[in-house]
Amino acid sequence: MTSQYEVKYAGGKIKAIIIGIILVAIITIILSAGIKIVDAGHRGILLHFQQIDGVQCDEKTGDCIAIKPPLKEGMHFVVPFQDDIVQMEVRTQKFEKTTGAGSKDLQGVSTTVAINYRVSPESANLLFATVGLDYTVRIITPAVDEVVKQITARYNAEELITKREIVKGEIVQALGQRLARFNLLQQEVSITDFQFSTQFSNAVDAKVTAEQNAKTAQNVVAIKEAEAQQAQAVAHGTQLAAIETAEGVKQAHILEAEGLAQAITIQAQANQEAIRLLTEMLRNNPEYIEYLRLLQWNGVLPDTLVITDSEGNNLLLQIPTKTIQQQPQE
Repeated sequence: MTSQYEVKYAGGKIKAIIIGIILVAIITIILSAGIKIVDAGHRGILLHFQQIDGVQCDEKTGDCIAIKPPLKEGMHFVVPFQDDIVQMEVRTQKFEKTTGAGSKDLQGVSTTVAINYRVSPESANLLFATVGLDYTVRIITPAVDEVVKQITARYNAEELITKREIVKGEIVQALGQRLARFNLLQQEVSITDFQFSTQFSNAVDAKVTAEQNAKTAQNVVAIKEAEAQQAQAVAHGTQLAAIETAEGVKQAHILEAEGLAQAITIQAQANQEAIRLLTEMLRNNPEYIEYLRLLQWNGVLPDTLVITDSEGNNLLLQIPTKTIQQQPQE
């Protein structure tokens, strides 16, 4: 049988084990409460009994300054049940909002703005102290509304389209300055859309259509002018060709006439020279006349002979006809 002492001893041992387990659990809870891990892409805001560590604020003005940076990524030891860590994401985030505004010419404009931004890693605790975690509602949303309305009002509706890059540049600059006051770093701003009223859109479409029709008419006029100029050039070229052809024919006739005149002149000069030579030859050689007469005689003697008597009377003497036969030459 088990003695009373042994029972008491076993009971005490169990109690000791239970107490040890409880102590280990308490120590574990205390240690786990004293170890905090800041996730990647975040900064830790250390709170001492819900008071922000590393930030000093003026109670009268509400201005705050950071006296030390927030906790970086990784594991950190804090005082259990006294300290706590609030995590703030410092990675790039996207905010998009559609804002209604009025242009300079009182046209209704709906503008969609998309912003890529991030919390300044070195000033995350200051942003938490002055604004809190809902900074998108408190800071970014009103900043986008105000900046878009302010800058849109500087331009006519048509200029918002034609000067889109200028408008975007002004919005980017103004938004960057507004967000930087609260330690929000603007990285990229996109104006994804400009929407106008139905009346203005219809007016723009009508204007574009009219401009296109005007350009089409101008193109038709230009084509007609080009065709007319081409036809005029062809006619002018044909006229010049005809003139050149007529001029060539004229020059050819002139040259032909000049050649004929020269030929006639040369022929006349040749005939004149021949006559001069013949006259000179006859003058110097009277016998040549008889020779020419003999060349022209056909071999038949005349049948009538004219004789002049001493008184100067011409007497006709009939001569018997007889043909003189020419002797053949050996």
